[in-house]
Amino acid sequence: MRRRTAISLVAVLGLSACAHAIDNVEAPPPVAMAWGLNHVEGEGAKLAYGAPGSDNLILMMTCQPRSDEVAVTLVGFEADAHPKVTLGSGRISTRIQAERTPGMGGYDVSANTRATNTALRRFAETGELIVGVGARKVALPPAELSVSGGFVRSCGA
Repeated sequence: MRRRTAISLVAVLGLSACAHAIDNVEAPPPVAMAWGLNHVEGEGAKLAYGAPGSDNLILMMTCQPRSDEVAVTLVGFEADAHPKVTLGSGRISTRIQAERTPGMGGYDVSANTRATNTALRRFAETGELIVGVGARKVALPPAELSVSGGFVRSCGA
């Protein structure tokens, strides 16, 4: 009799431990984001901030080498009919007229600027970048200077 009671007690405790573990399951960690710089023959330089190896991006900047023209796209931002993209680094901030297109989770907002844009020049020097549309602004983690400076320098005339 004692043996059955002990086995039953162990079984009940084991089942309650399993139930407790299931109740404490945590959500998976968020997808890690990182800076990525690519130079593609015929397509120019591409600098992105997002999940490596995926289309899950916050920011994409592209340019043809030495063109002094940089295309900036912010992904998944809400925007009015006539949005402006904000680029900031330190105390320097610029606003650029943009266009919006429907995208996943909001709109993709695209603008064109020059590699000589004061906020982009500061980004090249510090790796710090704040991007935004309207009232929504996102401070991205600093990029390595070889990445931020490498991209802006490759785009410059």
